[in-house]
Amino acid sequence: MLRLSWVAVLLPVVLMPATVLAQVPERYGFWFGGGAAVTLGNVRIGDDATAIIDARKPGPSAFLSIGGTLSRTVLLGVDVAGWTRSGSDTTRTFGMITFGATLFPVRQFPLYLKGGFGVGTYQETAGTDRYDANGFGMHFGVGAEFRVAPTLHVGPYVQYAFSRENVKRNQLTIFSQLDIDLLSAGVGVRWHRSR
Repeated sequence: MLRLSWVAVLLPVVLMPATVLAQVPERYGFWFGGGAAVTLGNVRIGDDATAIIDARKPGPSAFLSIGGTLSRTVLLGVDVAGWTRSGSDTTRTFGMITFGATLFPVRQFPLYLKGGFGVGTYQETAGTDRYDANGFGMHFGVGAEFRVAPTLHVGPYVQYAFSRENVKRNQLTIFSQLDIDLLSAGVGVRWHRSR
């Protein structure tokens, strides 16, 4: 099932015409974007965050982003991302808002590197109990963007996100540390304002 999910994410990019992939991206001014991915989540809890309560199980994730173009190779912006996974009696959700940069090492090439820092929030419901956590968050990744229209870019990405948080159960602090790390593979889109 997981293998089919990854194929579904990457297939549209593989089937893109060669003429589309060869186009040089143009990046100007204001931009916004988004994407969807298959994400493997790992959740560890406890005073030393060594007790694994969810080990690399898949769930859907998505993000929205908005920002500006510093140069043709550097973009700055804000990302809002979310992930969720439901089990037999437990639902886990994670959200993160970060400020970061996207770097295109070679202007004529679609490859980019991305990273950012911000805050994360985690929520888990199990029966009548509810667990909440908030703390530091960060992400970094790599991807590619291909121009499919004068102001529209589409491409695959792989991203790793991490957050360290304090845990509350029904509003009472029970653990000083909860670590969440997410590995995502998906497809993103970005629209740039025309020149």
